[in-house]
Amino acid sequence: MKKNNQTISFANSQVEDHSNLEWIVSNGLGGYASSTFCGMNTRRYHGILVASMNPPVERKVFVAKVEEEIVGEGDPIAISTNQYPGTVYPEGYAYIQSVSRFPLPTTQFEVGPYSLKKTLTMVQGSSTTCIAYQNTSQRPFTLKIRPHLTDRNFHDLFYESGEFNFHTENFPYYMKVYPRYGSEGICMGFEGGTYQEDRAWFKNVEYLKEQSRGLDFQEDTFSPGWISFKLAPGEIRYLVFSLDEAMMLRGASDLFQAEIKRVDSKGDTHQESWRRDLEQVASQFLVKRASTQGFSLLAGYHWFGDWGRDTMMALRGLTLATGKLEAAQSILRTFLQNLNKGLIPSRFPDQGTSPIYQSVDASLWLFIAMYEYIQNGGSWEFVEEVLPQLQEILDSYIQGTYHNIHINKEGLVFAGTPNSQLTWMDSFIWGYSVTPRWGCAVEINALWYNALRIFQYFSDHLERNASAYLPFISLQEENFRRYFWHPMGYLYDVVIPGEQREERIRPNQLFALSLPFKVLSKKDGSKILQVVKNHLYTQKGLRTLSPFDSEFKPVYEGNLWDRDTAYHQGTVWSFLLTEYLEAYLWVVGNTPDTKRWAESALMPLRKHFYQQNCIGGISEIFDGKNPDLGKGCINHALGIGNVLWFIHQHKLFAPLEDKESRPVAISVGN
Repeated sequence: MKKNNQTISFANSQVEDHSNLEWIVSNGLGGYASSTFCGMNTRRYHGILVASMNPPVERKVFVAKVEEEIVGEGDPIAISTNQYPGTVYPEGYAYIQSVSRFPLPTTQFEVGPYSLKKTLTMVQGSSTTCIAYQNTSQRPFTLKIRPHLTDRNFHDLFYESGEFNFHTENFPYYMKVYPRYGSEGICMGFEGGTYQEDRAWFKNVEYLKEQSRGLDFQEDTFSPGWISFKLAPGEIRYLVFSLDEAMMLRGASDLFQAEIKRVDSKGDTHQESWRRDLEQVASQFLVKRASTQGFSLLAGYHWFGDWGRDTMMALRGLTLATGKLEAAQSILRTFLQNLNKGLIPSRFPDQGTSPIYQSVDASLWLFIAMYEYIQNGGSWEFVEEVLPQLQEILDSYIQGTYHNIHINKEGLVFAGTPNSQLTWMDSFIWGYSVTPRWGCAVEINALWYNALRIFQYFSDHLERNASAYLPFISLQEENFRRYFWHPMGYLYDVVIPGEQREERIRPNQLFALSLPFKVLSKKDGSKILQVVKNHLYTQKGLRTLSPFDSEFKPVYEGNLWDRDTAYHQGTVWSFLLTEYLEAYLWVVGNTPDTKRWAESALMPLRKHFYQQNCIGGISEIFDGKNPDLGKGCINHALGIGNVLWFIHQHKLFAPLEDKESRPVAISVGN
């Protein structure tokens, strides 16, 4: 462990203080372990062993949680926490002294004369979770642990049923449990410990985050019995859960120490700590896709898969900024292998392998990713290899492809129908597209201009003829401002030339200023930035709609309908903050003073990363009116990726020599 590691201390705190702080670690296959720091699951997606059965999708919860008791000279003391109807039991959160996230999620318990440190990790490339328990007191005690098991898709809930008999096979220092006939066997390793059978169902465990989302929130879990360790002062014992029985034959200590070494070596030790920790977290999103045997990126935890648009946008920060050029190339190849009439997959489904094509911008973002790949030392041989596919994308847009995507006579990209959802504002519920944005969307055309310019750049370098696309570049330069410029000094969000213009103030216009190739002047950009600042800018990100608009939704809460209809109607998105900052540095000037200002503008997200919601994560969204606590997915690939990319591009948060900048001793409660 590093000295001065970030620690959140708990003094006279309430259960809410503990249960609102989450953590997550992953295994590079789409599987993960995640809960709150007091161990009280508040989501159906929480679990100690959540495994991907078809990496990186088809995820299932096998081990929901573990409960612990410390047995010393007196009665056993339960240090776990659960929410049941009308009560919290046990109240183990009261014994938590402090928690920390880096390098691994760690909880320190103080129980009278006894103290216990619990640290958890996952083994990379394996559906295996390892928990280390260390006696940090001066007295010996016995630690009793009760695993809680399920056998369900992570979107579902689990209930007692005669179908599940949890057949158990016992071996020296490990056991294997089969929830039902034909199911995966869950291995539980406890070298140096003992097992005592005590089969029991635990009914009506409640998940408060699910309740707040208007969803079913009670489930049952099953426990086969107790695992016990005798811990002398300073002694460490390990508990291992795995779907891979071979892991039971490896030393748990070796597994654990290898993970400590892996995560604690991320980045330069003299590097500013936030960047170092961001790089560690960035690795959570990089996964192996079984269907292509290549790399891909998950869009966010807990429930997102690998989506084309998010992957292309986040790739710059999650791979290029971290020096993983081979992984970036593999990801790009993964999606180009599935090119269909100029479209890369908008997503790979949770079930099955056939990709879905429902995005107008994912293929265009691929050009941005390719350009930045080359700018950061990528292989020109790879560009030459995929140049025909890049040309296929351009030609498909020009000739017309799925979803009414085509280039109109003005040279603008037109896409969709009155009820489509092809842009990143793609909320669709019960047959209703909340923000259809059909026609010529502003960021789509900024991306199209960049795709054309990037293809021209690649062709010039490789001495290929790209003159056929010059007229389309000229049309964009002639018509973009003509059709998108609003007399009030900002850009229309969507236009249909000669028919209609969408005047709502949204953040999509920023991409015309933040992408590598600009079609507007800095004078225009300055006016746009002022409007965006007045209407959309917040410390945590940008609103998706002006608060002065009649359709503005101030909060993101309630049932599925309420949340989906607010998703892009004012809700703040964290990843947009760096798009604003990128535009600002281009318009105002990239100077030491503006860089210092940009660093200060990122500090609220830095505080959020270390102190709120998912510790070691950036939330997907925040309320539009009061963007305080995060909502949506707890750790968003674009949130992490865009911050990393922006810091990398502009060399922010300069390396440290002899000091540590992680915040320490964060107090929670009074």
